Amino acid sequence: MSILHAAFPFVARAVQASAYTAAFAPVLVIFIISMIDALARGSRAARFQAIGYAPIVVVGGIRLVTGIVPGLYSNDAMLLLYIGCVCEVLFTTLGVADRFVTIKRERDRARDEAELLEKLSETDPLTGLLNRRAIERQFSQLKTEGFAALAVIDIDHFKRINDQNGHSVGDEVLRSVAKALQAGSNIRAYRLGGEEFVLLLRGSDAEHQAELRRQAIPLVVAQTVAGLAQPVTASMGFTNLAGNESFMTLYERADKLLYEAKSAGRNRSANETAQRH
Repeated sequence: MSILHAAFPFVARAVQASAYTAAFAPVLVIFIISMIDALARGSRAARFQAIGYAPIVVVGGIRLVTGIVPGLYSNDAMLLLYIGCVCEVLFTTLGVADRFVTIKRERDRARDEAELLEKLSETDPLTGLLNRRAIERQFSQLKTEGFAALAVIDIDHFKRINDQNGHSVGDEVLRSVAKALQAGSNIRAYRLGGEEFVLLLRGSDAEHQAELRRQAIPLVVAQTVAGLAQPVTASMGFTNLAGNESFMTLYERADKLLYEAKSAGRNRSANETAQRH
């Protein structure tokens, strides 16, 4: 278009200049419609662009009107154009910065949601304790932090409790057992499923701490669950980590000791020392 403008006969330059100016009208209209559509769609970037380009749009309107309306002096509105250029750069920069902030917020929200979903997937909904998935994921890290003992605790005759009192009472018993296990800085408590719980412990008195929690189960259940015909007891198998064992190796050894405790009459513990004797 610029080449045509330069090559146009000089005698008809006034008419050609008006046509040249009018040719920008569709561009200006399309730009305004596009901005309105973007704003209607709720685009945050369009808000900044609309403000930034507003002076330039005004300049375009002034040039268009004064360039094609007969009798009006053509006005380039250069001062307003310079102001518009500054506004365009400023608000475009603000729009980009706002977009980065929005992306960061969306990323943080997505990360928080992912962490929440992961936490929910590793939490037993009934007792609030961590579940088997959690202990398997955490085991290697906990070993490096000094957790070197494992206890498997199983409620004695839990099926009888459900049969005599109903599953709702059985659920209350499970929640009470979780409360009795009292996880802390040196003890991690997990529910593996059904009436089986696991403790990971560290410290020189790990076995003593596990036994205290097993013995606390009848008292805590009696205080929190009404209507039970007999005390709720638990049996436990306790073992210490030997070398760089996996969770399954350690668990299977403790589970075998738990079976021995139950075979010996329940409501008791079995450990490797007793097994050797």
